[in-house]
Amino acid sequence: ELFWLCHKHLYRWSGGRIGARMANLPVLLLETVGRRSGAPRINALTYLPRGEACVVIASVLGEPRHPAWYLNLAARPEVGVQVGAR
Repeated sequence: ELFWLCHKHLYRWSGGRIGARMANLPVLLLETVGRRSGAPRINALTYLPRGEACVVIASVLGEPRHPAWYLNLAARPEVGVQVGAR
């Protein structure tokens, strides 16, 4: 957990130069708003590029539940995405 907390801050601070790949997959930062708290949330996610789009998979390691970021996204679909420096 501490790794992921540090990872997203290093990614943002470095403009995506640090932490842009994990397990040889590209990483983006997804900014959502907490569905209950209303607080901003940032998650580092691996993605698959598809043209100008980024495909992410909402999974909790195969468990039969959705990750919190997905539930936030479903409640409030306005998001921010950082890929590298943009």
